[in-house]
Amino acid sequence: MGMGACNVEARVAASVGELEAVAPAFQPALDVPNGGVLFALPALLAVGLLESTARYFELIGRIFKVTEI
Repeated sequence: MGMGACNVEARVAASVGELEAVAPAFQPALDVPNGGVLFALPALLAVGLLESTARYFELIGRIFKVTEI
């Protein structure tokens, strides 16, 4: 599980196909470790980050919806 995975039971159920997807639950925090990488996200989206998602993220689609990654 990643650093932000706090609903472990639901994530495991989604990974084995018992749930379609688990909605993200955001919580306030004072600091996000390695959060600075999020500054690059708008640039990556502008150059087509999500264009090939169907080809490369088949397994992840059972755990997260691609738009939630």
